[in-house]
Amino acid sequence: MPFTSNFTSLSGKKIYKPFLLALSGIILTYPTAGFCGRDVLTFPFHEDFDSDNYQDIVWTNGGAQHEWVSHGGWQGSGGAKFYPPTQDDKYCALGQFTEFNNHNGSEQVNVRFLIYHGPEFYNLIGYQKLLVLNRNGVRQRPMIGGKDYEGQFRAYAPCDNTLCRFYSHDENPQVGWWPGPNEPLKIAPGPDSRSEEWISVELEANMMTGIIKVYVDTQDGELSGLYRELPFLEAPVGGAPFSHIDVIGGYFNTGNPHDPEKYFIIDELEINNSYIGPPDGFVQDVVPNKLSVDLNGETVSTNILSYGGSDQDIQGTAYTEDNGTVLSLSGNVWKKVDLGNLVIGPNTMLEFDFSSNSQGEIHGIGFDNDNEINSGRTFKLYGTQHWGISSEGRYSGSGQEHFVIPVGGYYSGAMRWLTFVNDHDEVATPSAESRFSNIRVYEAGN
Repeated sequence: MPFTSNFTSLSGKKIYKPFLLALSGIILTYPTAGFCGRDVLTFPFHEDFDSDNYQDIVWTNGGAQHEWVSHGGWQGSGGAKFYPPTQDDKYCALGQFTEFNNHNGSEQVNVRFLIYHGPEFYNLIGYQKLLVLNRNGVRQRPMIGGKDYEGQFRAYAPCDNTLCRFYSHDENPQVGWWPGPNEPLKIAPGPDSRSEEWISVELEANMMTGIIKVYVDTQDGELSGLYRELPFLEAPVGGAPFSHIDVIGGYFNTGNPHDPEKYFIIDELEINNSYIGPPDGFVQDVVPNKLSVDLNGETVSTNILSYGGSDQDIQGTAYTEDNGTVLSLSGNVWKKVDLGNLVIGPNTMLEFDFSSNSQGEIHGIGFDNDNEINSGRTFKLYGTQHWGISSEGRYSGSGQEHFVIPVGGYYSGAMRWLTFVNDHDEVATPSAESRFSNIRVYEAGN
């Protein structure tokens, strides 16, 4: 279960009085120094979250929640998981990171972290400060801001100061305020969007050049390197060096009802005074990729997403081969792909090929309309555990076999997700493997 903590329960850092800032006519409060935090005495600074020893840098209040997920980080390592606040002008973040002045004045600061967004995070409303960097005695503060676009997706962009302008890819930097429809990085489910996958985000600010840069890298390499840059608009170049980071994760001006699927996870945080880039091995040719499914004679290509929550989709890999027609799973993973407005009727059929080189507890495939696992909608093909529908044939354990399942004979209704199970959670090192290929969903007789 998630646990909560607030400013008063955290470390004994001195508390400074907040100052006021304006956002579209709304007066917000924001702290100028830490309620908790850690001194960055040398560069580079690194936190990998592989153990639960970072509570001194956790900020939550206003109904926000945090939990350490031991296998929920990148590559199945640990991660810091946050649920946004339910009240306005509150926090769920990492911070502060202080004492940059000990580095003989930090003219440039780079902050890199990996972030993973839950399936409903895009439905948050309001403005988010994903990262805030400070300079002593200077009002201008380089930031990364986050905002929703008409309820369709959330997007990130650099921000130059406390007015929290959002400089989209669709507007001139001098006039932009909100995301536009053509943002390259869209946080949402579905094709060409980036929910439920790891993204590398890096902020770079240089007080001598007066330039703020945001770098974004995705694991499939479609987004790589410099994402957007922005000149300081309200502060002179030069002057006071960068002194500290307030938050990494989220200051939210609008509270949102708690939802277990509205979360984000942070991993592999690094702070330095030069470009960092994504971790070694982050960008890969086959991860996450898109799975191609023949849906009633038309090819649907869609992202591979997590299914069942962090209690199920724990540790392993999922990638596609052969131009997206093959899905390979290994370890202990539960995945799903978005088929949109699929309605299963009495004649709906599911056809595919399956093979496995290593047996786990459950190897299965099915449909669902939410993120809760359901044994009544999953067809078990292989495995040692009694779970799921097993009356439609069983894999022999050798080679590739062909399956044709009359799904409409078992259940019906709207089913958005095609689900895949490769369960192997009763061992320390899961080794189960599943390979699904040539997947078709169609109506018999058509």
